Amino acid sequence: MSPSHVPPRYRERVDQPPRAGASHLRLSAAIGLGLTSMAASVVLLTADGIGGSVHWAHHAGVSAAPLLLVAGAIAAVSVAHPPRGRHGFMRLVAVLAFTAWGSAQLFPDSAAAGALNDLAILLFVLDAAVVVISDARTLRQPRGLSHYSRTGRLLSGSCCLSRGGTETGSAGRRRTREPTRRWR
Repeated sequence: MSPSHVPPRYRERVDQPPRAGASHLRLSAAIGLGLTSMAASVVLLTADGIGGSVHWAHHAGVSAAPLLLVAGAIAAVSVAHPPRGRHGFMRLVAVLAFTAWGSAQLFPDSAAAGALNDLAILLFVLDAAVVVISDARTLRQPRGLSHYSRTGRLLSGSCCLSRGGTETGSAGRRRTREPTRRWR
């Protein structure tokens, strides 16, 4: 819809650039949660080392805090900058894994603790397996082929989707090309 077809009362909203304040705030929250989770992990490790034992009054809450905080950090980043496709699913898996593990730490003597730990293990293994398989597939490709040409066609074939990068010019200099869709 072109601006001339937009009713006058909405025209000023269309002409304004999108607001980035909320996204910036969510990313700042994610950074804060991530840093706090690392600090809580250091406190936990130090307290366990000084005390010589993991059996102290607030151990369950302190051990769950970094896990739940990092789950919150991943969720905040995902809301601020939603990933596409498989990456969104993998962030959800990570959030669920850390949440399950943190919940199991909060209630170590409950009947659900074993199931939550097993769920966390399953989700972490799923996350790691997807990364390993994806990396192995990428590394297994013959040199010169990008992951955009997995159909077996070279980028110089009859149809190609160029995704930016560099190509060598006539004088041997490298130049950057813009992402384009070409049909030959």
